[in-house]
Amino acid sequence: MSHDVRSFEGQVYALYDAILDRTPDAGGLEYWVGALKNGAALRDVADQFLRSAEMQAKFGGLDDRGFVAHLYETALHRSGEAAGIDGWAGALGHGATRADVAVGFALSAENVASLQSALSAGIYVDDHAATDAARLYYTLLDRAPDAGGLQAWTQALKGGLSEAGMVRAFLGSGEYQAKHGGLSDAAFVDMLYENALGRHAEAGGLASWTGALGHGASRAEVALGIAQSEEAHHHLASQIEQGWHLA
Repeated sequence: MSHDVRSFEGQVYALYDAILDRTPDAGGLEYWVGALKNGAALRDVADQFLRSAEMQAKFGGLDDRGFVAHLYETALHRSGEAAGIDGWAGALGHGATRADVAVGFALSAENVASLQSALSAGIYVDDHAATDAARLYYTLLDRAPDAGGLQAWTQALKGGLSEAGMVRAFLGSGEYQAKHGGLSDAAFVDMLYENALGRHAEAGGLASWTGALGHGASRAEVALGIAQSEEAHHHLASQIEQGWHLA
């Protein structure tokens, strides 16, 4: 599907290019476009990019002038002229945030012009209902979806079933009960972390989610929260958005 930079997809693409110096992965694109559609501001998305482990690993520790020079290289693909670096660094020194400056570079006429051919060629957009259904298979049943099940649940989601409803159905299924029935709250949360995030729950996350369960949250709500997290989108991208692996 083709886009211009005014679309949510185009704006997210521009932020990936300007801040992380790469094209978006399908899972990340889906997650952040969804965030914008749900009311997040673009500067808030930029701030999350700047705080990400990927940004810190690639470009962490830059002072203001180094940060501006980085944006010239990644967004505009050239070295910054002295006046431009002075201007942007001065803005940072007088209250502008790095997220504000990053958005300024990402949506600048120069960067938009450089991205237009890529945006016109099209950004990969997957079947969101099928992606959401597959992610719940991995999260709750710890397996790839079978073709018939994926088709049925995808159509159900497109027909108005909520993801929460699908989660409740999975939790009540014979397959889930055979695999994971009888888990304590802590073991349930850790199982979700392992399936959706590929790791055990850290102490803080475990305490937060088990606390939520202890104060009235349902297991369906907790499972959906973990399955819909940015980390789950990224962890499961290779199995889901970048090529289906059907059981």
